[in-house]
Amino acid sequence: MLGIWEEIAKDFEAKNPDIKVNLEFLENEAFKAKLPTLLQSQQKPDLFYSWGGGNFQVRAESGLLEDMEGYSATLNQELSAAGMNAFKIDASNTARHTWLAK
Repeated sequence: MLGIWEEIAKDFEAKNPDIKVNLEFLENEAFKAKLPTLLQSQQKPDLFYSWGGGNFQVRAESGLLEDMEGYSATLNQELSAAGMNAFKIDASNTARHTWLAK
């Protein structure tokens, strides 16, 4: 799995030479403890994994996350329905499914 992420980072950096990708992996509980602090700091990640549900919704409603749908015209076709639905905040707000840290 690490090799896949490294390859994605390498490809992204090749297409965006002015951006350096730093991959950081943490155990679940360490990640859950560190993320709230990071999102409120100057060192917040540009992209991170999140679980759907309560904490995700609170972060989105607090303005800590940015809707990613505008970054890809084909995002709905690129991800599975289950993947899209996991990050919906409510049925009427279908654009809020995949997010970036602001």
